[in-house]
Amino acid sequence: MHTIALKQLTRGLLCLAVLLPLACPAAPLGVQDGALVVAVEPGDTLFNIASDYLLPGHDWRDLQRFNQIRSPYRLRPGARLRIPLAWAATEPSSARVLFANGQVTRILGPHATIPLKPGMLLPEGSRIGSAPGASATLELVDHSRIRVLPDTTLVLAHLQQYRHTDIINTVIRFSRGQVESSVDPAHRGIGRYEVNSPLAVTGVRGTQFRVGLQDNDTQMTNEVLKGVVAVQGAGSSLVSAVTAGQGTIVGPGGKVQAPRALLPAPSLQGIAILQPRPIARFAYASLPGAVSYRAIVARDRAIDDILLTGSFKNPVAKFAGLPDGKYYLAVSGVDADGLEGRRQVVAFETAAHPQTPVAVAPPRDTPVSGPRVEFDWGQVANAGGYHFQLARAPSFAAPLRDERLTGTRLRLADIAPGRYYWRVASIGRDGHSGAFSAPLALAVSAAPERTAMQEQTRAPAAVQLSWPGDMTQAYRVELARDPDFTMPVASGVTRTPRWRLAPLPAGTYYVRVESLDADGFHGLSLAPQRILIDDNGDVTPNVRRLTRP
Repeated sequence: MHTIALKQLTRGLLCLAVLLPLACPAAPLGVQDGALVVAVEPGDTLFNIASDYLLPGHDWRDLQRFNQIRSPYRLRPGARLRIPLAWAATEPSSARVLFANGQVTRILGPHATIPLKPGMLLPEGSRIGSAPGASATLELVDHSRIRVLPDTTLVLAHLQQYRHTDIINTVIRFSRGQVESSVDPAHRGIGRYEVNSPLAVTGVRGTQFRVGLQDNDTQMTNEVLKGVVAVQGAGSSLVSAVTAGQGTIVGPGGKVQAPRALLPAPSLQGIAILQPRPIARFAYASLPGAVSYRAIVARDRAIDDILLTGSFKNPVAKFAGLPDGKYYLAVSGVDADGLEGRRQVVAFETAAHPQTPVAVAPPRDTPVSGPRVEFDWGQVANAGGYHFQLARAPSFAAPLRDERLTGTRLRLADIAPGRYYWRVASIGRDGHSGAFSAPLALAVSAAPERTAMQEQTRAPAAVQLSWPGDMTQAYRVELARDPDFTMPVASGVTRTPRWRLAPLPAGTYYVRVESLDADGFHGLSLAPQRILIDDNGDVTPNVRRLTRP
């Protein structure tokens, strides 16, 4: 907790408790037109107000002339006095770390850093660095917030507050990346808040804006979402006012381009707000004028607790590795000059665990001989059991078999010839069922007559793996003898969510699958699962059933 609130509370209690005719500091109201505004309290004089608020070199006479006051001794309680900010005294302040995700550090020297953690107080002069994919949100004494986005370096160059107030006097210098600011949430006025780069100075008279460096730090973008900012190029005396909904670009030499309208927020209507797979995919309507899109996943609607960020050429945002839970997605369009537009935010939920098992046998769309059919799937980490269904139709409206088992094989001995569909889901240790696999087609034919010699010399079966996916992407599949994949057996890339292998020697194997999109995105779509192969290429049986709920 910042100390200013405690100071003000203590001061107020003292004013109530003291019976002697001593004046308490005038109450600060805010900032207006470059001046600190204070309210006169009973017993105040210009002498004590000057002592409380003015820098050395200024005294009560300056206040008397500026406010056109006749008598410095007789001030009307409740009257407002204005103190030019240039005369106002300041005192050291700090920034508190609200959120930090990934590798965000306070840089102490060439080889010395401290990881940022929530609650940490950062003094003036602190140098902050975020790694790619990492972010942090800092809070100033007036509850203004600084969002340090991925791959950013900045310095809290000037971190002060005006004496006896929570009004800030802050200068941030950044040399790389992107900084987003939400300033003066109480709308009391801003003493000073600047974000400086080698190309320009951005001074705030508003509340929410973004500043970024691009193209090897030769271009600076300014995007105003609320209020007004003033942009002044390096070495220039000209100041450009940029209002809400506008942006401007500062080029080499500090040349400031004319402000222009930002892109509107994209529509996120109709996106999938429930994500049942390890890779969350959000498709939305394309935005006219956008050449790419920026997307953020955060824990809060204000987009302060940022978990993941991404830049996407097409109107599809993709994120891998989110634990099950509730989140917020923020998407904005980026125009041809690199200006990021307004942001749309929507809530969503992930429910990808327990993971869907990889289907091993029988092979998909491959005829098998009945009436005995064995169904095999992968062992999912932290699964307490599995839910198996067999039906005549892919809707599974009337399943022929509905089984709950602890193991990864089910042997059925009475399957008549015909066409079927089967699917399987994991059951968590808490009893919660994950998503079913896609319906897997199964064609069963009558068993041919086989001699005893043919049964004894039956050839090992090939293995075909199937997992949840679609035909719009490629997959990299890896098979190994150990869960860390340091003992690889086979690997390959397939354009369909299934992979056929030659017969394998008996033993334990592990499989994992990575999605490979044409736009360069890749992520783990199937975490490692264990499969057990016997001498005939089949999964070792385990048919103990769970009690039905």
